[in-house]
Amino acid sequence: MHSIKPRIVLSRCFCEAVRYDGERIYNPFVEKLKKYTQIITVCPEVDTGLPVPRERIFLVKNRDYRLYYRGKDITESLKRFSESFLSNIKDIDGFLLKSKSPSCGITGAKTYRNPDGTGFIGRRQGLFAKNVKERFPYLPAEDELRLENIYIRFSFLSRIFLYAYYREIKNKNDFLLQYREILELFNKKGLRDFERKPDIHSLRRILMRNLPESKIKKVCPDFKNCPELFIFPQELIYTEK
Repeated sequence: MHSIKPRIVLSRCFCEAVRYDGERIYNPFVEKLKKYTQIITVCPEVDTGLPVPRERIFLVKNRDYRLYYRGKDITESLKRFSESFLSNIKDIDGFLLKSKSPSCGITGAKTYRNPDGTGFIGRRQGLFAKNVKERFPYLPAEDELRLENIYIRFSFLSRIFLYAYYREIKNKNDFLLQYREILELFNKKGLRDFERKPDIHSLRRILMRNLPESKIKKVCPDFKNCPELFIFPQELIYTEK
């Protein structure tokens, strides 16, 4: 089944030099993952017309959360782009976005009191990432820093590959027979519902959340001794930093 490639949305700065400082980001895990996935890249900042390189944009808390570039509020233009982009992508199995980014950050985006980036008040999701989670709450959406955790990485990979296999395997009973063990690990009750009605909505309920680390450790204390759990290329679970 490894000939089937999940389709994921990837922050473009992992592929091209579009970061605010004009650099491209190298990440060993992302480089491996590219070989086994179909990639759709996105850079909300560049795709809304900002240059490369550019001054940093700032996530600001006022009554709500706003994005500022050189003192100008660009929130609405980014929201319009997000709505258009997310409504037009099809058959997506997950998102891998840049950590700490004020637009893409699944986690860790610095938040400020003032549009000039003064008055640091904490960290949260970036605005594009927030739109992703709202529109696709059932899909895995992670950043490269969270995926340094092997258990989060295992859940992310299992989820994107299960979605891809489900889409490509026409006989859903074949899908169920082949992946029953990992589906049961994710959600035993959800699996019973899926057995009665193997549609995409039932699958989404099974794969709504990552597996807790404690649950994975209970079933498999050492991944090297549990090859039956790998429904994706095993080299993806082990990656140098």
